[in-house]
Amino acid sequence: HDIKVRLPGHPDHTLRYRQRFVEKSLETQVQEKVVTGLMLPLDENPMELALSTDRATPATSDRWMLPLTVSFPARHIALVPEGDEYVGRVVLFVAARDTEGEQSDVVRQEHAFRVPAAAIDEARERRFTIDVSLLMQEGSHAVAVGVLDQITRQASYATTRAAVSSGV
Repeated sequence: HDIKVRLPGHPDHTLRYRQRFVEKSLETQVQEKVVTGLMLPLDENPMELALSTDRATPATSDRWMLPLTVSFPARHIALVPEGDEYVGRVVLFVAARDTEGEQSDVVRQEHAFRVPAAAIDEARERRFTIDVSLLMQEGSHAVAVGVLDQITRQASYATTRAAVSSGV
């Protein structure tokens, strides 16, 4: 997009501005909001995401695997007929940050949910879940998640805190 700015009647003022900008894709916007969620609360959760963690297990001498479950009601994603099934597709974004400010990259995963056509009404009443394992150092971490419905382009966000230690 081209931008032009004028300030009539003020010849002694000099304007400085960007002359162009590029719109970010929706996926980029979701990734950036996930990173924001590591430091600030996110209150945009129309898909009713719920996060839960389980006990961390040792992966190496100084790293731990933390199981994370992301769930949401099936009624919040588009389920499109494909043959004798209905299919919903989402993109999951996850990032973590410890209390020292060390931050992970944003992890992106695509997930498809398949429901037999005969069970579609029943499926809309249950929750879909995505299980992820996060490789983390010992300490306290903020974990932020974003889910993007690939059909409706609706996004939802949630955050949680997780403590990882040898005593967990």
